[in-house]
Amino acid sequence: MTSLTTTPPLPSETPVIEVMDRLDPTDLHQVSSILISLVPTYPLCFHAPLSLSKASSYFREAVSRADVRFLVARACSTDRTILGCVQLVLVQNENQTHRAEVSKLIVRPECHGTGVGTALMKGLEECAMREKREIVVLDTGTGKEAERFYERLGYVEVGAIPDYWRKVDGEGFCTRVFYKHLVPKRETAAGGLVTIR
Repeated sequence: MTSLTTTPPLPSETPVIEVMDRLDPTDLHQVSSILISLVPTYPLCFHAPLSLSKASSYFREAVSRADVRFLVARACSTDRTILGCVQLVLVQNENQTHRAEVSKLIVRPECHGTGVGTALMKGLEECAMREKREIVVLDTGTGKEAERFYERLGYVEVGAIPDYWRKVDGEGFCTRVFYKHLVPKRETAAGGLVTIR
């Protein structure tokens, strides 16, 4: 018997963004499959080949964490295919509860460049503001595509960290760190920054 893999249609309209507190088996399989398909090109903290069981375990743990808001982008079609996902990690240190971090923004390869990633990041920022988080921090592997994507969304690059992650053979690669203030800032007469409330 031959198994056929169907490719979801490219989104023709803005996908639906949902915050999930659990993943049913179909959703879990979909997000795990997206991660597995990306790891050979974008390591995302894993070595290739990534097994389905390891990817599924990762997502089961992530969606169950109290400090994580797990967002998915679904196609507007009736099958509601997951096109991508991202995690908002709410920093718990008592002097950093105004801050959140972005983790694992992943989008189906066939949906790259269609606005799914942008929709997920906009949803993540709205979620962060509802959680009273004023600044969002992220890191991404170097590459003009990723850097331009975050810059277009208003993220500011802080710099690069060399040898941040390594391939199985020990070859090291750097990552770039970005941030974005979600609450507008304005300069005071003394030159400092004040949050506008």
